[in-house]
Amino acid sequence: MILLTQSRFFSQKARCYITDNKRLFLPLLILIALVVPATRGFTLQALSDAFFQVSVFVAATLLIYYYLIDRLPQLQLSYLRARSGFLEVSFASILGALPCCGGAIIVVTQFTKRQASFGSVVAVLTATMGDAAFLLLATRPLDGLIMMLLGVCVGIISG
Repeated sequence: MILLTQSRFFSQKARCYITDNKRLFLPLLILIALVVPATRGFTLQALSDAFFQVSVFVAATLLIYYYLIDRLPQLQLSYLRARSGFLEVSFASILGALPCCGGAIIVVTQFTKRQASFGSVVAVLTATMGDAAFLLLATRPLDGLIMMLLGVCVGIISG
């Protein structure tokens, strides 16, 4: 009787662990795809392409931002914060609306250097859609632009 109850307890615990941690299935599937020789090449190619594309877009965003800052120092978050907190939060929200995470990287880096406020970090993280923006813009451009505009507005309000 005790053995049967323990068996049910462990069975329920295992089922609960599996259903509570569904997010572990994706890394497990990727690991399996990397181990199976037939899918290894395809999986490595897809992962490296995705990593490369995101890295290039983030690098391009940073390059453009720092080029503009070099030419127009008025766009620095510290300058905008000194002028008006609203301007800083608004610009941070616009940076967050950029596809990918380049804008968020810029603002968080400025925050760690104490050149941006915590409100701008909240604004950029609220306004960002990350890599999902690419998918939405590719499939439904008008809806993507509306969502980006909505993200900027919510970022300004929350920042």
